[in-house]
Amino acid sequence: MKKTFKLSLMTSNARSPLFLMFLCGVAHAADLYNADFSVAGIGATHDSGADILETSPINGGNWSMSWIDAPATDGSTNRFITEDGLLVSEDWGGEASFETDDISVTGETTIKIEALGATRGTATFNSAAEGFTWYYLLDGVRTDAATITNDGSLDYSVEIDASGASTLVVGFTFNVNGAGDGFEISSVQVNDGVPTPEISLALDPPSISENGGASTVTVTLSAPPAGDLVLDLAVDDLSEASVPTTATISGGALSTTFQITGQNDADSDGPQVVNLTVSDPGGLYADRSQTFVVTDDEAFNPPNVILNEIRINTNSTFTGDGEYFELRSSQPNASLDRVFLVAIGDGTAAQGSGVVEEIIDLTGQTMNGNFFVASDPEQNFVLTQDLSVALNFEDDNVTFLLVSDFAAVLGDDLDADDDGTLDLEPWGSLLDAVSLVSSEAPTGTDELVYAGTLDPAEPVVGPDSTFIPAHIYRSGENPAIWLIGTFFADGIDVADTPGADNSGGDPPVSDDLEVVSFAVDANAGTGVLTVNGLGAKIWVLQSSGDLNQVDSWVNVVGGFAESDNPDGSTNLTFSDSFGTTIKRFYRLIEQL
Repeated sequence: MKKTFKLSLMTSNARSPLFLMFLCGVAHAADLYNADFSVAGIGATHDSGADILETSPINGGNWSMSWIDAPATDGSTNRFITEDGLLVSEDWGGEASFETDDISVTGETTIKIEALGATRGTATFNSAAEGFTWYYLLDGVRTDAATITNDGSLDYSVEIDASGASTLVVGFTFNVNGAGDGFEISSVQVNDGVPTPEISLALDPPSISENGGASTVTVTLSAPPAGDLVLDLAVDDLSEASVPTTATISGGALSTTFQITGQNDADSDGPQVVNLTVSDPGGLYADRSQTFVVTDDEAFNPPNVILNEIRINTNSTFTGDGEYFELRSSQPNASLDRVFLVAIGDGTAAQGSGVVEEIIDLTGQTMNGNFFVASDPEQNFVLTQDLSVALNFEDDNVTFLLVSDFAAVLGDDLDADDDGTLDLEPWGSLLDAVSLVSSEAPTGTDELVYAGTLDPAEPVVGPDSTFIPAHIYRSGENPAIWLIGTFFADGIDVADTPGADNSGGDPPVSDDLEVVSFAVDANAGTGVLTVNGLGAKIWVLQSSGDLNQVDSWVNVVGGFAESDNPDGSTNLTFSDSFGTTIKRFYRLIEQL
């Protein structure tokens, strides 16, 4: 019989809850106008069938649309219409325009116009006649912005002098033709350009227990009120926390304080995110909202579950992009209530690393025996699909976490200073973690990973050549080791075993051998492995370039020389041609 010992170690541990605090709302100018696209179906459609073009103009809630050139009929539907809170157009095929209702600017000086939009399609403007132009009319006098003829942003922002004027109209004209080509406008706003004094909030602490916990809230104004200012206070879940109904800041003062108090219940519901709103009923100060966390005092023991296999990409010959993840548990059919799979990667250029890219809430799911597999709905090779869910695993540096009671949301930046250590850990217990990298030493604020900083024993896997690993899985022989699968260049990789044991069988048991140190002199071609517990057994030293994926384990030529140390440990000295750019793995085989 043989026992195998590999030079690696992984442990996991639960963590004390750390929770996330969010700030929402900023100082803003008073709005004079907001386009209302909330009612779907306002607008025009037309095709070569029975869909007859509506009569121009068409009026929305506070805007209108019209056209000079009616779209030509063809086999696809010409659209200029509201849907999902947007004003959209596709394949219109004629010149049309949008205008706001009259906006009163009497008595105003500087006016700011802001609009957000984007093109749809590829090579959206595909002829010389096509384009998109914003404009405004100030007391009937029209001023055009530059015409846009490139794919991408249609955002528009301009400040104008409205002194002495009474009426403003904002609009755009466009001519876009081609199936799938068009645009979407999400907002059109006009404000007076004068910042509204703001309210800021600071919570100490930002997380409280439901059982008698309390937080002191400091309310600070950016400018003092002339007289006493009574602010309205509210939370969105009175079963979790309570606040006074009002707080008063004295005239000439800038701040005051009040308390949030946790409300106890009998539900084992984990940390609850509650929203606090502080508002000025007179509208002189911009409202401020902020979330805080109320922790549970009912006992919760998360299940013994770990990450076992993850695929983030495959080639285009497969349906979908091949994404799935597999969990493994020593507890058959364990409940996954309050367990979350979270991916942390890069966000916007301003955010850098540490941004929440994916959250899969597994509440209500149970392990299928000892395994659980979640994959994209269109997945075509998963052997067992316990949960069909749209996944968004980006194929760049990423950290996967398995946690309980996750309290953040998509897009939250958990490492605001991009120093490689999460500033916030918004979960109850860390069950497992693994990071994938495309370089051995990730650099740049948008390339950081976090498994090793959360726990030094949590692994960082990769690179796969110079790429991010497309597929990783725990060794069936030693689950402490993560192995790299293939990219599916020629077909289904036999290493993909979602819903089943990974290759290699069960991990060996070896409780009498301890690694003290391992050092290599690559230039001299020598290595020294120091261990405790060799005893009188016979051992063989083997090496592999890739943990037996392609490069098989082979005996190290010449074996090793033993020398005892005063502390009872033993040095195993051996020779090998390490090179300077390759990886090499070593193991001891106990031969009985």
